[in-house]
Amino acid sequence: MHAETVSPFGSTARADLHLREAQHRTANAFQMVSAMIARASRHVTDESSLVALRKADAQIHAFALINAMLAASATQGSRADTLCVAAYLRQLCAYLEVACLADRGVSLTFVAAEPQIVAETVCRHLALIATELVLNAAKHAFPAREQGEVRVLLGRGGEGEHLCLIVADDGIGIDPAALSAGRGLEFVELLADEIEGTIEAQTSDSGTAFTIMVPTAPAIA
Repeated sequence: MHAETVSPFGSTARADLHLREAQHRTANAFQMVSAMIARASRHVTDESSLVALRKADAQIHAFALINAMLAASATQGSRADTLCVAAYLRQLCAYLEVACLADRGVSLTFVAAEPQIVAETVCRHLALIATELVLNAAKHAFPAREQGEVRVLLGRGGEGEHLCLIVADDGIGIDPAALSAGRGLEFVELLADEIEGTIEAQTSDSGTAFTIMVPTAPAIA
């Protein structure tokens, strides 16, 4: 017998309602900020300032698209039980590169063997994990550097019985003490736990790699 997960909101339906409302408010906030940038641009004549505003607007649009993708996957379960996580992560990584890496000269590479059809819940959680780890790399891996690379790799391990997600960068590495202290990774650990996944981190002065292993059924062709 499987224990039923109790939502902090009291019921799954109520939790879904709160999630949809939060995503709707986030989408509205993105639209508001984009409109503010557009209004400010009309009064700016300095070319370098205009370029900076355009970059900011591109990042806002990218994050808005990421939010829309996550919102869509959150309600996908009512229409389908499975999703192609490889195709989903490929599109997500394209948005993340624009949103938080490209203007710093950092590339984002995604490699996967397709198809990788998994439960909708697994797909959504892996997308959130990948987003959090890429954002973490953007914030911490490349201080005072003008180039670098983040790689998101998806495949199968454990004789095909596990889905393997790797998020790696060639940045400066993370202090092991900071890793054990969390450094914003508690959310990633929580997400992995919810899909019975495990996380392994390796770090050195040449970069950091996180490996997430999730038990799942073999790929569906």
